[in-house]
Amino acid sequence: GGYVNQPCYPDQMLQQASQEFLELAKSRGITLQWYPPQVPLSPFLGDPGQFERALSNLIENAIKFTPDGGKVLVSVAEQAGQIVFKVTDNGIGIPSEAQQHVFESFFRANQRGAEHISGSGLGLNLVKTVVERHHGKVWLESESQMGTTFYISIPVAPDAMIAQ
Repeated sequence: GGYVNQPCYPDQMLQQASQEFLELAKSRGITLQWYPPQVPLSPFLGDPGQFERALSNLIENAIKFTPDGGKVLVSVAEQAGQIVFKVTDNGIGIPSEAQQHVFESFFRANQRGAEHISGSGLGLNLVKTVVERHHGKVWLESESQMGTTFYISIPVAPDAMIAQ
């Protein structure tokens, strides 16, 4: 599949990615909360299908790593020419020594509480690849047993690139 370069609308994409997992969240008593942006956001250029898959991945991970009855919050905002996506959970957290490794292929944190989680890795390697292809950055903040926030920031599209 070739790489598509077209305007991507961050709030629509995030909302669609979130909706995919409403049932999964509900089945585990997890509140999946989507905060719509207060103002219209600029689009960025990229491959909407790929990018939405990366967002879905983060949301699905957040739900997987959150205990039943927990909360996952999803939001997106525009700051200084960047679109910043946030996926926050109040799950088991990622130990600090594991944090710099989570984006590597097939890395799995051997953390307490994660033994039941399936999959060879967190799929975060895919997320990182897609984000970097969009000239963006992905990072996380986490405290053990407190939860984790993943951030994706992508530069907004230059105005000239967006057909009016």
